[in-house]
Amino acid sequence: MPLCSHRFPLPGSPQTVQGRATGFKELPYPRWLHFIYMLLILAAFGMSVLEIVRLAMADMGVGFLPLSSAGLFLVLNIMWQERKARTREMLMVLTAYWLFMAAAETVKIVRLHTLDQILSDAIEDRNLYPSSVQILDNAVLLGLYVLFLCFEPITLFLSLRTKPPSFELCPLAEPDPFQVPKLLA
Repeated sequence: MPLCSHRFPLPGSPQTVQGRATGFKELPYPRWLHFIYMLLILAAFGMSVLEIVRLAMADMGVGFLPLSSAGLFLVLNIMWQERKARTREMLMVLTAYWLFMAAAETVKIVRLHTLDQILSDAIEDRNLYPSSVQILDNAVLLGLYVLFLCFEPITLFLSLRTKPPSFELCPLAEPDPFQVPKLLA
């Protein structure tokens, strides 16, 4: 006996209920690649924390950098939650996030390079965090963000190729007006 056989149809309700599955049953790439991806996100988180610590030790101010670390921690949490199956919505959200982070890092590197050219000798002597090291740290972060930005659309494309089967709940049973319903004892 199907699970839904005791239900009666409501006026205006469809005979079958079809849902749209937005996730896929398994990752569209090997599981070890997902863990490498998570490890690289952890490396980006570590680089972000390292930059904050170096800026704080040099007494240069950290600004909104803790927000980028919090965002990376949130992304790492999302990736851990989706270690068995990814959802297309999160793929699109993370693509937008990586695009924003890559753009922000690009602007930051350009500004650091411009500042380095203008104030090259005046600041270098007494600085605990030289601008060359700061540019290198941000270039590593930019490289990771661009790598993540390339990975998400590829994952989205692979997930679209392996379209998940849509699930269907059992159809509503048409009640027989002459049948007396069975009561469970």
